[in-house]
Amino acid sequence: MLEKKMSLKASEITRVTVVGDSTLVKGQTVTADPIKSALTSFITFLQKFSPVILVGHTIECF
Repeated sequence: MLEKKMSLKASEITRVTVVGDSTLVKGQTVTADPIKSALTSFITFLQKFSPVILVGHTIECF
């Protein structure tokens, strides 16, 4: 899996930090869903709308 570190500026704006293997939001540890589960939930959510247009900012670098 390709990993990209979060910039200091992005961390300051979102208050998301990574310490070791832990992700923190405003200093509180959060857990992530497995990618397959997260994407399935996202697609299910999008199916409620029609048509769907997704827009990404600087998406090429991710």
